[in-house]
Amino acid sequence: MPPSSTGLAEPAPAVATSLRQRLLLLSGGLLASGLLGWTALALAESLLGIRDPEFRYENKLDMWRLDRDVGFVNAPSFEAYAWGTVAIRTDARGFRTRRGGPLPTSGPRIVGIGDSVMWGTGVDAADSLLGQLEARLRRDGPVHAINAGVVGYSSLQSLRFLEKFVLPLEPDVVLLNFCNNDLLPTEDPFGNVRAIHAEYLRELLARVGEGLDAAERRSAQQTIALLNSNSPVWPQIEAFEMPRSTRDAMVRLLVERPIVRMVSLVRATGGRMLVLIIPPRSGGSNFARSARSLSRSVRKAGGEVVDLTAHLALEPRRRSEAEPVWFPLLPALERILRWRGIQVAHTGRDFLDFVHPSRRGNAVVADRIAEHLRAASWWTPGCDRPEGCSPAAL
Repeated sequence: MPPSSTGLAEPAPAVATSLRQRLLLLSGGLLASGLLGWTALALAESLLGIRDPEFRYENKLDMWRLDRDVGFVNAPSFEAYAWGTVAIRTDARGFRTRRGGPLPTSGPRIVGIGDSVMWGTGVDAADSLLGQLEARLRRDGPVHAINAGVVGYSSLQSLRFLEKFVLPLEPDVVLLNFCNNDLLPTEDPFGNVRAIHAEYLRELLARVGEGLDAAERRSAQQTIALLNSNSPVWPQIEAFEMPRSTRDAMVRLLVERPIVRMVSLVRATGGRMLVLIIPPRSGGSNFARSARSLSRSVRKAGGEVVDLTAHLALEPRRRSEAEPVWFPLLPALERILRWRGIQVAHTGRDFLDFVHPSRRGNAVVADRIAEHLRAASWWTPGCDRPEGCSPAAL
């Protein structure tokens, strides 16, 4: 019997239908997987507490207010997030604080001043060097630590800030960090700090009794010219082709003089001042030379030095790595990977970037300061103000 005309043609529609069904199932599966993956990433991002999707440094926040004497100070009662999950909070005085209300204020009063290292860039208040130091000292008795660090400060700004805001607190101990970028401020949110520093240098040049040597006068004049120009400050500072003596003179004028003055002011009120030497991650001969000179000057003036150079694990600069091309396509995954990278840095290195200690690095710093204080003959943990915490009374 000859095959029917329809018998041979029937399988073709069946195959086509089966193929369409498979394609639909595949498309539906891919869509469902995509939605499930997106939901999982969004849930993971929420559980991690990522509230700053841009992972900003603190200097990208509008966290300052104008102060004509210092240039700028922390805005009071400020709240924001940086570095993905790091809470940024200040109290009514602009001092860094944490959620949960004020802590007990009994015991010796320690005030930390300086720049972003003292503030605690990249870490919550509890994981800053002051937060960790307070936790360690509280094991011995009550102590009150105040984080008065301001991101971007120079040594001169720290001096002005100490005079205006810290000395009235009658601190028993003042901590100040010295870093590689304390010559001049790294931030100028209101466009006034260049003039403040230029005026300071002009005053030094005008004072007959200051006894500036030739290198110091040359350095002051060169820096004033830069500050009065429209050029970016730090690229020009780093590009200066100056003799070592002139560069060292810049450190003496803009770092050593203000810090030695701070030591004198704190001691005059019955307090003690500790200068913390915080090296850059890659170290460097210029920094080491400046740190040695500063340490001698501080000790000569009656201050104390805690040098962290030998205790923080230094490492050379790494080559910057390009981000994967698919990062913009999966923003939630990008944020989770950024968060993970930051956590790895906090647990695996002493530095979060080229300047700022990580959570682990701050722990190293806090351990060293606590060890220094416990060994000091004048340190009395757990005493209550105002009966006798002041080191001058011990």
